[in-house]
Amino acid sequence: MILAIFITAVIQALFLYSGKVPLHWFLAPVDLMGIMIIYKLIDIASTKDYLSQVDFYAYIIFLNSLFLAPNFHFLKNFWLPWVPNHPPRWENWVLIWGLLNLIGLTLFLTIREFTQSKPRLTQTIWFFNHRRNYIIILFMIVSFAAQAMVYAKFGGISGYIREYEEARADAFRGMGYLFTISEIFPILFIIWFFLNNIGKKNIPAIKIYIFFILLFAACIYFGGLKGRRSNTIFTMFHGFFLVHLYLYRFKLQEILLALTFGMVFMLIGKVYKLIGFDAILLLKDLDFKTLFEYNARYGNGTIPTLIGDFGRCDVQSFLIYRNYVDGFPQYWGVEYFGDLIKMFPSIISDHFTDVPSKIEVGANYLYGSKTRIFGVFGEYIFNFGLSTAYLSYLIFAGMVILADRFVKMLHSNDIRLIIVPLIFNFIIIAFLSDLDNMGFFLFKRLTIPVVLLWLVSERHEVRPAE
Repeated sequence: MILAIFITAVIQALFLYSGKVPLHWFLAPVDLMGIMIIYKLIDIASTKDYLSQVDFYAYIIFLNSLFLAPNFHFLKNFWLPWVPNHPPRWENWVLIWGLLNLIGLTLFLTIREFTQSKPRLTQTIWFFNHRRNYIIILFMIVSFAAQAMVYAKFGGISGYIREYEEARADAFRGMGYLFTISEIFPILFIIWFFLNNIGKKNIPAIKIYIFFILLFAACIYFGGLKGRRSNTIFTMFHGFFLVHLYLYRFKLQEILLALTFGMVFMLIGKVYKLIGFDAILLLKDLDFKTLFEYNARYGNGTIPTLIGDFGRCDVQSFLIYRNYVDGFPQYWGVEYFGDLIKMFPSIISDHFTDVPSKIEVGANYLYGSKTRIFGVFGEYIFNFGLSTAYLSYLIFAGMVILADRFVKMLHSNDIRLIIVPLIFNFIIIAFLSDLDNMGFFLFKRLTIPVVLLWLVSERHEVRPAE
């Protein structure tokens, strides 16, 4: 605990030394959360299998979202630049946000202390049947054909990008189920590579590098040109995790290079979302100077990317402000239903157009802006109000418990280990995102891989250990 207090104090002192982070009461709950989170991270990281623990990823996202992000927001004075009428003093609303999250984090820690369990291995192991390798290839061919149909609909890749520039999400309305098939290709590629290399010794580094180059290219070709950087980042993480644990141990410099590449991609991807095809032309000409000037101009540097894409402090504090000052109705779960129903085909969802979802409710809070994600904490406020918002951590704790039990039940030779990184991704998404994002992730990124693994596997019963 002393080490956690020391690390938190040093980090906070550095923020205060900048002169831009105010010495205000909001730091009390924020720093307490920092101590609690860093203590748990030190505890988990002291175990040899910390990368395989669900809680490790929960606390990593806690560290950024609950401790670092509030400080960075004040340091960079970066607060919802696309939303008008900000509160006169953010400190007061971040204080309330911090207190509610502190209570929630305490609940989460308490629940996890009582729900940690030793691994209870399943009695059924899924083994890969190499004679069914053709099934993976067939899935990949179908996915490739689906993506070809997508591009053909828009007259090729350039037409696809142009449509994205002009109409954004509206250009692809009604194509969700086609995208489910077409954009699964990178994950199918990961499954194929993993199953055909698992158990091999001394895999050459060049083979691993070529795999990741091809995987990144696949991420861009199969859906990446819609500007959804998180899909690419999560898919690359999926491949990186599997390779690191089971195929090839990355050296420290390789890990640092991967992290640097990921951050550069996030920055360039943000420019692409803003200016479209022109960003590709700049990248083609290796004009990184102009690309990073765009990032600076629109407030999309490294820190705004971290706090905007991997934190929700500003938007959740703004919800608290709007709720307190203007008052908003509570939807008592109806908004959750609105999120779910929008996942269904239009033939069904069109009958529920009067049911509010996070798009309509969020637009009311944000003066018409429809581009934000509110997180499990923020969406709870929509439905049940401010006073019990800390109970959203019970929802998150439930998801962590279920994920932890699934991961711990797998044997070391069970091919379902392939989907473990997707489980870790889901935990991050579950905290940062809304119900519709979680639903789409489960449907788009987990359903097809699970079906595929079932088709290519043979299931054998094993005796439980005495």
